[in-house]
Amino acid sequence: LVAPLGTLTRWYLSKYNGTLPNQYTWLPIGTLAANLLGSILSALAVGISKSSSSSNSTTIHLWMTALKTGYAGCLSTVSTLVSEIVGLMQLLPRYAYGYYYALGTIVVACLLG
Repeated sequence: LVAPLGTLTRWYLSKYNGTLPNQYTWLPIGTLAANLLGSILSALAVGISKSSSSSNSTTIHLWMTALKTGYAGCLSTVSTLVSEIVGLMQLLPRYAYGYYYALGTIVVACLLG
């Protein structure tokens, strides 16, 4: 139901990849933003779903599940993350940017989510 919106948001954010100035052009900032936003929304949806104890808790739970698995799931796809990590490792192996990007994405997503 909401998965296509997550895909479109990811596509829109991917337009910002490579737009950072000078030494940071290697960082796919659009994908990073999509992954972090997906992590935050997923954690928020779980929190709202767990804390809802009203008579509408079934409806809230269904919407939060749709938000978490649909929108946030399509927004933060692992395949794009892995593809960009591999691309960075092949393009700039000497600088280990692929490792920095992978570790940084995981750590920041865990801290924010």
